Amino acid sequence: MNFINKIFEKFNLSFMWKGNKKKIVKQTGEGLQVHQEQNGITNIFQIQNLTVTKIEEIAGIDISQDQNLLMKSAGQRFLAEQNTRQENLKNAVDKAELNTITNPQEVEKDWFLKWMDISQTVSRENVQEILAKILSGEVKASGTFSIRTLEILKNLSKEELALFQKFCDISYHVPLTGNIFTHVICEPFGNPGDNGLAPLGLSYLNLTILQDAGLIKTDLNSWIEFQIPQILKLPFNIGSSKFVLQTTDVTTESKPHVKVINFTNVGLELRSVLDLGTNPEYNTKFLDWVNDKWKMIPTL
Repeated sequence: MNFINKIFEKFNLSFMWKGNKKKIVKQTGEGLQVHQEQNGITNIFQIQNLTVTKIEEIAGIDISQDQNLLMKSAGQRFLAEQNTRQENLKNAVDKAELNTITNPQEVEKDWFLKWMDISQTVSRENVQEILAKILSGEVKASGTFSIRTLEILKNLSKEELALFQKFCDISYHVPLTGNIFTHVICEPFGNPGDNGLAPLGLSYLNLTILQDAGLIKTDLNSWIEFQIPQILKLPFNIGSSKFVLQTTDVTTESKPHVKVINFTNVGLELRSVLDLGTNPEYNTKFLDWVNDKWKMIPTL
């Protein structure tokens, strides 16, 4: 039995192998499951109780004289990869602070396996923070986050995530209405398809990047019927900035059409776990535009 098989047999490790055949399952040694699919990519997705002690114990397994250097190198690389994956997973779980959640719910198994698979591959601290908030949210209310959201987050580049952060920082949100009124109001800046939002780092090209990533909808000419109360004040946020909206005149049009860019469902889910910032340039122009129709009362 070679070195790798000894490890699998002794420590009940498992991995997924995406080879040139589809949906073929093999059993090699105790606890080793190999799933062959397409594309020829190997993805190790599960390891049980990989403690420092076990890592050291695995590394100490006798290797016979006839094992070649290539096999030794493969075993060492495997252990190093598993150590990194376990560290990534631990960081994400620790950041979720699950022990502070009251009345936790049971998380659906397939969802958690996907979350765990992705978390093991992520070393960027800001993405680990997002994954931690997603896990925490799912434990508080199972079904809050979709597997599609996990997949899209996994594939977001550093640049795409930074663009999405800019988009979210100028997004309009009414806390009392869930996500019914959560958009980017683009009307004060003109047509986004004509680079109206370019001064904010959201040129037409950058918006198409967010569209391709599955975070915003493809229609850049959408509008909403914006119903404003005649008497009551309406609290709302733009990014992390908080305001209160109130009409100044009962004759003001009560349901104006406002041009917006809409989030996809995945975009809305990811927005909910970002640390939102503010964009003073957007806020200033937005307030100048809206003051022709409504009275703005900033709040802290």
